[in-house]
Amino acid sequence: MVQFRLLGPVEITTDTHPVDAGPRKQQAVLAALLVDVGVLVPIEKIIDRVWDEAPPTTARGAVHSYVTRLRRALSEAAAGGDAPRLEHRHAGYALGVRPEQVDLHRFRLLLDRARATRGDDPRRAELLREALGLWRGVPLTGLNGEWAESVRREAAQRRLGAVLDLARLETAVGRGGVVIERLREMLDEHPLVEPLSAALIRALTAVGRNAEALQVYAETRRRLAEEPGADPSPDLRQAYRDALSPQGPTAGATSTAAPRRGPVLLPADVMGFTGRAEAVSTLDELAVMSEREATAVVVAVLSGVPGVGKTALAVHWAHHARHRFPDGQLFADLRGFDASRSAVTSEQVVRGCATDGAGLHLGRLLLEAFVGGLAAKGSVRAMVVVVVLPFAEFVVEDTGVVDDHAVEKAVELLGVDAV
Repeated sequence: MVQFRLLGPVEITTDTHPVDAGPRKQQAVLAALLVDVGVLVPIEKIIDRVWDEAPPTTARGAVHSYVTRLRRALSEAAAGGDAPRLEHRHAGYALGVRPEQVDLHRFRLLLDRARATRGDDPRRAELLREALGLWRGVPLTGLNGEWAESVRREAAQRRLGAVLDLARLETAVGRGGVVIERLREMLDEHPLVEPLSAALIRALTAVGRNAEALQVYAETRRRLAEEPGADPSPDLRQAYRDALSPQGPTAGATSTAAPRRGPVLLPADVMGFTGRAEAVSTLDELAVMSEREATAVVVAVLSGVPGVGKTALAVHWAHHARHRFPDGQLFADLRGFDASRSAVTSEQVVRGCATDGAGLHLGRLLLEAFVGGLAAKGSVRAMVVVVVLPFAEFVVEDTGVVDDHAVEKAVELLGVDAV
């Protein structure tokens, strides 16, 4: 049976071989007839579709010539059988083929059948996969003009909806991994379509690739920032928040171990804290990415002029992300701005000389939490703690890595054998 392809280069095919569809203008005449398959297409409309608003004076004669050549091509494709009829009647032409013989119409029919199925019917995903499998590239490849472009836009919009629907279905049943590459390709074609970014983030999150999901969000946010008035949609932000939830190979596994609860020394959060959404998102991303490196010690520096709200932001985020730090959420004022008192050094913090408002020793709590992580066989697990150290502007040299001497002194104070 003769088949026609429009979802890519314009082609005529049979069960055994392709048939030459002729030069570009002849392909355009064929496409003009196939888009309205089985319907009489006036010659004036064919001319408009092929040449836009500037047809040559010979356009009508050229259409008749191309139709004659197409009839020969269709006869060759039929190989002695019944060739599709290309009829001339009432100042127009009609190509007598069934919609199922044209990939563009078959694509539409499959999408209509998919929409008619229930959302949880597995046949819906099968129909969507079959429809998307018909695409071979840019529809009407090589054909120019407003009409060809309008056909491409309409088909691309349907394809976009189908990809999003398929991604939702596959992700919902734990098969997000099978749509990731398709979503990436679509996002390359449509970088500002937020539902694609959200779908890709959810698919990556569903298979535990949260760091990649956060990278997709960051890239999308950067692209949107270049567009005036464009902000992440609520759905995209929700996908991002979902990606921030810790995921891992043991997620959901049961355990008889007691939950880890460390000390909480944070000041009260600011009621009704608003703004700084981008900074909070950046800190969230850093926290999630650091979870991929179990032994990493991550330092985030908030800099700015005095009074801009750096400490309030740090404290707010520490409260916001406290579920990530089961071994403790700690706080120590390094007094970098206090002219009446000397600044606190990193050694003093570790040795327990820095205290919070209640007189609790931060350094001792840090070491006790660490030593408490010693397993029965002597192995040491990573301590997951957030430490907020405000007012460090004048003690930069002391806010780096704590030296071995400071740790040794702290060990002596605690009376333990080693850390």
